Amino acid sequence: MPMPLCFARREMPPAAITAAERAIRDAIRRQGKIPFAEFMRLALYHPADGYYTSAAPFGAAGDYYTSPAAHPAFGALLCVQLYHMWQLMGEPPHFTAVELGAGEGLLAADIAAYAPSISPKFASCLRYICIDRYAPATYAPNAATPAPPASLRSDRIPLSGVIGCVISNELVDAFPVHRFRIVDGRPLEIYVGLDANGDFCETLDAPSTPLLPVRIRDLGFALPDGFCGEARLDGGAWMRQVAQALDSGFVITIDYGHEARELYSERRRNGTLQTYYKHTQGGSPYSRIGRQDISAFVDFTLLQYEGRAAGLITLAYATQAALLNALGMDEMLRLVRAMPPSDPQRAANLMAMRELVNPSGLGGFKALIQGKRVSASPSHLNPPPALLQSLRPPLLTDRHMPLMQGRYPQASWEMPNLWPPPGVCPLSYRSSPAKVGRGEQRRATVINPVCATIRCSGRTLRLPTFHGRSKTSIVSSISKVRAALSARASSCTCNTVGRKHTIIPPGSSASDACGTTCQGSGRSRTMRSSSRSSNPSYTSPSLSVRLAASGIIAPTFARVRSIISCRRS
Repeated sequence: MPMPLCFARREMPPAAITAAERAIRDAIRRQGKIPFAEFMRLALYHPADGYYTSAAPFGAAGDYYTSPAAHPAFGALLCVQLYHMWQLMGEPPHFTAVELGAGEGLLAADIAAYAPSISPKFASCLRYICIDRYAPATYAPNAATPAPPASLRSDRIPLSGVIGCVISNELVDAFPVHRFRIVDGRPLEIYVGLDANGDFCETLDAPSTPLLPVRIRDLGFALPDGFCGEARLDGGAWMRQVAQALDSGFVITIDYGHEARELYSERRRNGTLQTYYKHTQGGSPYSRIGRQDISAFVDFTLLQYEGRAAGLITLAYATQAALLNALGMDEMLRLVRAMPPSDPQRAANLMAMRELVNPSGLGGFKALIQGKRVSASPSHLNPPPALLQSLRPPLLTDRHMPLMQGRYPQASWEMPNLWPPPGVCPLSYRSSPAKVGRGEQRRATVINPVCATIRCSGRTLRLPTFHGRSKTSIVSSISKVRAALSARASSCTCNTVGRKHTIIPPGSSASDACGTTCQGSGRSRTMRSSSRSSNPSYTSPSLSVRLAASGIIAPTFARVRSIISCRRS
């Protein structure tokens, strides 16, 4: 009899249920229960609106980012590895690089763009093929790499006789897994069903396939009672496809995971299944079905074992940080550090490149290199030092993740078109709307105070500070302030009629500002940020002027509302 394990209620209302969830429910009603691997397959790859078929999950607007999106140095260093492999194979006239799970083609673009700088001959011999299960690569050619790679839409590898290299980055972790629990020394599989209330529940029963207990037995060590884990049973079939497609050359597999001894250790007795939604690691796989990523760590012992059975020999197994450092990351970092400190690209590129080799982040991923019909030994895989010293680092482009801007937005933004040019009255100046990158309108960030100074007959009036605002919001807010000041220009407070008032941008001197003659009289006031009221306004008590400022000041960390109060200088 099936053993109830736990219950998980769905978080979506009935109207928001996706086609993937409906397909899962229909399958459960027909069969009574389904293996978790089937649930995962439908949630991720349902043809109508599975996670990987309904939207692009990568980048700032998605749920996570990968190494190619972090910095083009990842693709450039893999290009160095491909170039050295091409040399080890005797520089064949056609060297084919096949990328599995190519997605939007960002890695392909970075490799193709960097190849001519290493060797024009290698670039002319390189043939790049992108294969993805659903989305063909959206490669954007440029002057340096005008020819886009071939793109194939397939869930298999429809190639044979490849001479070159097969590459995959964070692909295997998305293969469906069978989940199990050890009970009385034997594995029972975790199934997904529906309870009396129509909510998803998990039950334990006999394995749905004999491959599951065989895989656990082949680990070579016993798992304790209560241990819960995952087994990726189609990893062997995938490795056989790769080996059959490759005539001679190499296989590079990069992903997060461990070898079996570490993967099935006591510290992971609850398994490695994880979900991601909007760059946040989630919990239950039974919420947001078809809208969140589901993955599990890769068993690299299985890939090596199945690879040997298919004719692939293991040449190297290391962390991503070790691989990239051996390919010249240190030299690229040195050159970027040599850039002028005032260059805004310096800090952004350094941060993104260091993330690629961060042991606690992307650098902790594993890289497996296998070979077929090649004479190279593991010691021959590292390029010669002379090649590494000639490398030049690529810099971030608009297609890559703005990691620096996301973590420290104040360090990567300059006020665009907010202040008038010399000779133009600030109160009559109208700036054009600032251009905002994709995703920035949706991202609320905390930035350093941005303020301007209004100087009036030796006294000062400060515009408010802005916290927790996006670029678009700050630009809009300052435009509102300028419009309000313009509307009240005839009533500007000055000690003497005929004096001038000026708006001075941050970091500028009084000589940089322009002015206009005032007609009013009175005392000036200093406006500063406070937190005593939830109804922000601009006030000038001497003139009884209140300029509504609702919507100008936003909450800091979505909790504290900044307000503006007038006080005497």
